[in-house]
Amino acid sequence: MLDEWFRAAGDHAATVMDSRGKVLARYGFHDVARIAGVPSGELAHAARVGTWMSAEPAPAADGKSVTVQAGGRTLSLSLETGAFTLVSR
Repeated sequence: MLDEWFRAAGDHAATVMDSRGKVLARYGFHDVARIAGVPSGELAHAARVGTWMSAEPAPAADGKSVTVQAGGRTLSLSLETGAFTLVSR
């Protein structure tokens, strides 16, 4: 699940759950800013989808992760482990 869709920075920017509903990882708005390496104000200013995404998320070709644009950066969210990492600046 991505974003709370409230126009405010929140604690539920990204959540990854397994097939049984167990939460593997949860990231808030400020976690995303830290991972992207941008100030939270810059993250919010660049947002076009929800409060922090610059574009619609896109599934990776292998189906194991989702690519997310945020704050001028490309992030990858693993659907297997919940790891959220910076791909490019």
